[in-house]
Amino acid sequence: MKNVETLEIKKIRTDAGTQSRAEINEQAVQEYFETIEDEGDLPPVVVFFDGLAYYLADGFHRVMAYQRATREYIEAQVKGGTLRDAIKYSLSANAEHGLRRTHEDKRKAVLTALDDLEWGELSAREIARMCKVSHTFVSNIIKERTQPPKDKPVKLKNVVEAPLEEKPDYVETPSQVATLPADDMVQEVVAENEQLKDRLAVAAMDATEEEKQLAKETIDELRTIVKNLNVELEAVKKSRDQYQRENAELKKQVKMYQNQLKKLS
Repeated sequence: MKNVETLEIKKIRTDAGTQSRAEINEQAVQEYFETIEDEGDLPPVVVFFDGLAYYLADGFHRVMAYQRATREYIEAQVKGGTLRDAIKYSLSANAEHGLRRTHEDKRKAVLTALDDLEWGELSAREIARMCKVSHTFVSNIIKERTQPPKDKPVKLKNVVEAPLEEKPDYVETPSQVATLPADDMVQEVVAENEQLKDRLAVAAMDATEEEKQLAKETIDELRTIVKNLNVELEAVKKSRDQYQRENAELKKQVKMYQNQLKKLS
């Protein structure tokens, strides 16, 4: 097998959204653990390396078994690619080998593809090929998501409807009025709890008053830095989402123009 390396398990990211199974099979983890104890190593897992991080794309049960056996290293087939490449690969992982996917595993993979701004624009057949499931399976899930709710409001006959009053363009519903202050209150409570924890931590320090004051100032400064970083992160996320939406729209336009050219030729 090409590009197989021995990696430290702690360096492999398993928390980046590359797990396409609906849930972990504990029995499989235990069986893999017993195999490691009796026979040694399992087949290599698959990871994607973007130059900074290793993203696990196939082999979550094996990694858990190695961790249970207190192993620090694992054999891995390393592929070059981004986190997005790892997610795409995971959508069809175990389709032809390893622990068989359940119905819910396949469903989760398809939903992941459908919820993606770019992959969601693909046809049902293309998504089926990506997730290695049947075209019918994907079509049924799409149909479920697009069907209107079964419980439709029933309009009684022979009832005189009163004229609707004119309403402003925007009216806050009771739920909105109640929710917004509640969210602000929650944020205030969280901030107060953090400040209280900081004060208690400083007070419990075995240090001079001058050292405690310095620690308090350092904590306040770090809190401010974290807050600013969170604001910047949200801005980056919004920019990314906007880019993905624009990219998906451009692809739709290109596809439309291609279809028009085919009709003309």
